[in-house]
Amino acid sequence: MSNVIIPKYPGETLKTKFMEPRCLTITELAKGIGITRSNLSLVINNHTGISPDLAIKLSQAFNTTAEYWTDLQTKLNYILRKRKLTGERLDALIK
Repeated sequence: MSNVIIPKYPGETLKTKFMEPRCLTITELAKGIGITRSNLSLVINNHTGISPDLAIKLSQAFNTTAEYWTDLQTKLNYILRKRKLTGERLDALIK
């Protein structure tokens, strides 16, 4: 097994580094950036990734760049895909 650590899911980063310090709920953020609560919930709960459109909205809301968000997603996608192709187990590696 490789020593590569799986990065946090972007939804977890959104929640812990951007929403929780501001005491934002999913409902409040969803309304503020113009998406449905259910779609944002899927991202926060790691059921779907951050799209380029969502990355732009998050960058405007949190004064970051869209690339910050897309880079988080791209890095995770790459590592997960590499693990799948090589058959390495993921469950013990996700931090």
